[in-house]
Amino acid sequence: MPEAGIEAANGLPGAVAMGIASFFALLAAFNKWLDMRRLDATHVGLLEKDRDAHMQRADEAEEKAERAWARLEEVAKEMTEIKVENARLSEQVRSLTQANQQLSARVEEFMRTTR
Repeated sequence: MPEAGIEAANGLPGAVAMGIASFFALLAAFNKWLDMRRLDATHVGLLEKDRDAHMQRADEAEEKAERAWARLEEVAKEMTEIKVENARLSEQVRSLTQANQQLSARVEEFMRTTR
């Protein structure tokens, strides 16, 4: 009798039960696959956002560096102009000092001759 029960379970109802179980197993596997795809997409999305944020920060840093470099070039140009002006003024001071010495010598000579 137990064999008759096994054969009855293995008949049409058993085949239907096996088909339903297979369907649910495939459905569970498909849902798992969908969840994995969704998680991968989410992970990839996070990585893309992170990459984009890093690229934006790098672009901003590059712009700041370019502005700083341009300012440095301006300062270097100003320094060169200041050095040229300083050299010109130094030459004027030297010339005026020499003229002052000559005039002082003339005044001393004049003072000696008027005594």
